[in-house]
Parts: sequence; C-alpha cells; structure tokens
Amino acid sequence: MPLTVAESLALNDVLIDMEASSKKHVLELLSEHLSGSASGLDRDAVFEALIERERLGCTAADFGLAMPHARLATASAPVGVFARLKTAVDFDSQDAPHVDLLFCFVLPLTTSERHDIALQGLAARMMTQPVCDALRSADDATEILAILRACAAVDDGDKAAGGLS
Repeated sequence: MPLTVAESLALNDVLIDMEASSKKHVLELLSEHLSGSASGLDRDAVFEALIERERLGCTAADFGLAMPHARLATASAPVGVFARLKTAVDFDSQDAPHVDLLFCFVLPLTTSERHDIALQGLAARMMTQPVCDALRSADDATEILAILRACAAVDDGDKAAGGLS
C-alpha cells in the first residue's frame, strides 16, 4: 500500500476547473468522487464525515488551500481527490476565507503512526505559497499529480508539525 494518499492518486483523481458554488457544494462533489471510485464508500457517509470534521475546525489553510478529511469505519484504505476550482469559494475561515485548491481524503479509523506522520509532512509541504502557485499554474492533471507526489516524498526523519486529526 502506498505510504500516503497522494501517492495513491490516479489521474482521474485530479479535478481541474471544478465548478462549485459553496463550501457545502464542494464537499458534496468531492464526496461523490470519493464514493464513485473503487473505494466502496457511501457518498452520504463520506459527506457527513467531512461536514462533521469541518465542525471541529475549518480545514482551510493559507494560500487558498483546504484539506478536508475524515476517518470512516467503512474505509479499508486511504482514498483521496485533488480539486482545483474554477472560482474560489468562501470556506468559512477567518484565516483563509477563499479556497480554490482542495486536497480531500478519507482514511480508515486506524492508520499506522508512520502513515500519520507522512500525512502531516504532506500537509506541511503543501501549505506553502510556491506549491500552491505551482498547483494553480499547472497545465494538466499529470503536472498536478507530479507536484502532489513530490510533496508526498517523505524522509523517515521528517516529523513535520501541523497534524491532521
């Protein structure tokens, strides 16, 4: 199994110029994609888990990036999707009010400590102006996937701060 969700993404898991009218609409579309893959996940369960996680604290970060995520008992493996929106949406965050880049993923209830550290490192590496600018200017899904995989490259000693819960 790939160490990170980013390493498991396929080209069809990169959505470019997605149109959405609100945070809720974005989460609905991402839930639909995650359940439509070979994951076997229920769309409504994914959506409710993402909404519940957002209630704990907004997953929007700096530079117009959000990383909505959830853990589900029905998830047997990590699944993810990256979306670049055609137009930014209000993500209900004072720190990052408008979001146009989203990396959304669902994890099993339990993951290894190594996997959790890898996700923390991925998040820390993605939440930079140069990476977000590169994701915005990428010409196609192949280029975006290469950027995400470069961010997922993990050194065993990497203990990046800024965890995902």
